Amino acid sequence: MVILERRDRKGPILTPSSLPCLRDMPTINITEGCAHGCSYCYTQGYSSFPGMGRVVLFDNIPELVRAELGRKRRCPRRVYFSPSSDAFQPLPDVLDVTHQTMSILLEWGIEVAFLTKGALEERFLVLFAKAPKRVYAQVGITTLDERLCQTFEPGAAAPAARLRNMESLARIGVP
Repeated sequence: MVILERRDRKGPILTPSSLPCLRDMPTINITEGCAHGCSYCYTQGYSSFPGMGRVVLFDNIPELVRAELGRKRRCPRRVYFSPSSDAFQPLPDVLDVTHQTMSILLEWGIEVAFLTKGALEERFLVLFAKAPKRVYAQVGITTLDERLCQTFEPGAAAPAARLRNMESLARIGVP
């Protein structure tokens, strides 16, 4: 069971990651913590990690993103989602905030990029199909063995669901 806490995010949203590979691109973490509970996750060492089985959702992110974009002279070309969590966690409220935020960015002509071990709901495929060349998807698969996956990534989508994600994304033209 995952405990979901709600909190308002403070400060700027579209900020570069501290990860060297993402330092030139704004990133957004919809949550602190992740319902996937991957045993090997590096974010467990972060001071902001809420602990296993806890996820902090920043539900004001869509409003903050819209306001921040309205103040910018120059919008970013691309925003990377969730370098320290997963935007597609199996939590309806997290998925709602993710969908709202990605919708805003795509409306503004901003590309969205993400890495997920979650299952993509149909509403995301519908959204992405409207602008497939502005969506960059990565689907993480550590194993095709269901039992191993349950051991190492207990809350993540099953390997077969992730393969379906890739098929669906490719079908609508998302690289």
